Formats: sequence, C-alpha cells, structure tokens
Amino acid sequence: MADEKLRLGKVPESVFQKELNRYLKEKQSGTTKATASFTYNGERFSIHKDGRGGWKLDPQSRRTAQQAAREGRKANQSVKLSSIEQKMVDNYYDEASKRGLQVDHRIPLAAGGPSNAPWNLGLMKSKENKRKSDTVGGRWKYEPFMPAVVARQILDFMNQLSPLNQQSAAYGGIESQSNEYVQNMTGVSPMQLPLAN
Repeated sequence: MADEKLRLGKVPESVFQKELNRYLKEKQSGTTKATASFTYNGERFSIHKDGRGGWKLDPQSRRTAQQAAREGRKANQSVKLSSIEQKMVDNYYDEASKRGLQVDHRIPLAAGGPSNAPWNLGLMKSKENKRKSDTVGGRWKYEPFMPAVVARQILDFMNQLSPLNQQSAAYGGIESQSNEYVQNMTGVSPMQLPLAN
C-alpha cells in the first residue's frame, strides 16, 4: 500500500475502488438510497461522474461549496470574489469537512444573503444549524474557525508590518476588516485574545 496511487493525495486507490463499488451496488439494488460519500481519515469525500465516462473523487467540502454557489447564482445572490476571498470561502468548507461541522450563512439565502461572501459564512454544529434554519439575527453558537492563540499570532504578525504597510492597511480599512475577520474566525474580539507566548 506504500506505493499505491493516492487520489487527491489523500485516499488510496484501493479505498476509492472499494467505495465506488459499494456505491454502484447500492445504486443498482434500488432497495436503499445510494450514498456517494464516505469518510477516510476523518475527512468526507464524494464520488461522482467525471464527464468522460469515468468516476472521480472530490472533498465533500468542495461539493458543498459548489452547491451553495449554484444556489446563489440561481437566485442572483453570489458576489464577485477576489482570489483571496475565494480561498477564505474554500477554507470555511474545508474546515467544516475536517471537523464534522456545517457552513452556515449568517444571512440565509432565503432572506437574500449572499451565497459566497466570506463575511456571511460561519461554522456551526449540525444541531445548532438546524435550530437556526433560515432565521436572520439572534444569538447562535458559531464554532471558532481557529484557536484564539493562532489568531493572536496573526495579529502580532500584522503589527510587525513596516510603517508604510501599516499606513496602507489603515488607509484601505484592512485593519478593521482583519479585526472583524478574526472575531468571526474565533468568536471573540481581537482585544480579548490571549497573548502568544
């Protein structure tokens, strides 16, 4: 198994083939609903056609993000993102997949919220996300994106920018955006974060 090909650099070919065969048997039997997803080493993956007559593997987080983006485009609720903003969105879905969480839209699509804006996304446990449903506002329990210590280290790094870069950041409003981003990621204000050792 050491020399075995890895799908996405993570899933051995033998595991992929086993899961694909299971899925095809379930689909063919028609007695149960075929499940095209599986967990390997704590991460969810989904199997789907590759458009060339074969099958491919994607992280479940990618499929979930693509579904949300499709829904947003249908309702004309997606916004144009920079490459950095798109990476932020991808990180939310990847982190949710790794930790068994769900990505919630703080302003739900049903209420006109954007489907892909990083500021509109948050991580929630499944039970809490079901309770929130399409509610706008309220006090809901979001899970921190990263440990508070890591967020403090990021802020410390930002404070080490040269004066010119600090002026540029302040001029562009990046400081307030980064503070808001850290608060969304950790659930606490940057001023409440513990100092890194």
